[in-house]
Amino acid sequence: MLVSNSSRQHFRKLIMGLWLAFLSLSVPALIVYWASAKDILLNHAGFSLSFLTEDEMWRTLNWHPLLMSLAFSVFGTSAITSYKLISYSTFAKKIIHGFLHFLALSCASLGFYIVLRFKNESKNDQFYSLHSYFGIFVLVCYTANFLIGFVSFILLQHCCENSSRNQSFRAWIVTLHRFFGVSFYAASIVTAITGFLDRQSLLKLMAPEISVYSSAYVLTNMLGLMNVFIIASVLFALYYLKRPLAEDDYSLIVKNEDW
Repeated sequence: MLVSNSSRQHFRKLIMGLWLAFLSLSVPALIVYWASAKDILLNHAGFSLSFLTEDEMWRTLNWHPLLMSLAFSVFGTSAITSYKLISYSTFAKKIIHGFLHFLALSCASLGFYIVLRFKNESKNDQFYSLHSYFGIFVLVCYTANFLIGFVSFILLQHCCENSSRNQSFRAWIVTLHRFFGVSFYAASIVTAITGFLDRQSLLKLMAPEISVYSSAYVLTNMLGLMNVFIIASVLFALYYLKRPLAEDDYSLIVKNEDW
C-alpha cells in the first residue's frame, strides 16, 4: 500500500521531534549529573540557594549552567521549532511559540542574576571573558527579538489587521524576526559552548592534578558536542521540513512567509 506524502511528512516530523526532545533534555540531565559529581566539581558538587559561605556560593553557581540549558537547549529549541513540528491553528502555535520563548527568557534572566550575584559576593572579576560578552549580547538581543515578535503579534495583527499597508509592514517584521531569531538562538548555543570551555579552564586552574582525559573533561566535551548536534538538527528542521498549514495561516495572506 502506498504511503501518502502527507503521512511521510508527519512521520519525519515525529522522528525529528523525538530526536530534538532527546537531545535538548539530555543536556540539562547531564548538567545535573555533572554538577552533582564530586569527582568532577571536587568540593563544590551539588546545588544550593545561599551565598553565605564560599562552598554555598559555588554550589549556587551550579544553577547557572542548568538554567541556561533549560532556557536555550530546552525552551528555546522547542519555541523555534514549534511552527514546524506542530499542526495546531496559527493562533495556538503563536501562543505556544511566545510562551516557550517567555520561559526561555525567564530561565536565562535568573541564570544571569545568579552568576552576577556570585561575582559580586565572591569579589571576582566580571565581564572579562568571551563567554560573558556573548552571554550579555545574546540575552539583550534575544529579549529585543521577543518584544518585536510580541508587538508584531499583538499590536500589528490584532489592532490593524485589515490594513494592507500593515500586512506588508508585518511581513517585513516577520522576516526580520525569523532571521534574527535563528541567529540569536545559534549564538546562544555558541555561548553555552564557550561556557563549558570556561569551566574546563577553571578546573585546570583549581585542580591541575586532574587528567585532561578524566570524566570531568570528557563530560564537558560531550555537553559541547550535544549542543552542536542540537543546532544542526534545529537548522535541518527549519529549512528542510515543510511547515504544517492551518486554515487561518498567515501565509495564506502574505506570500513567501513560510521558510
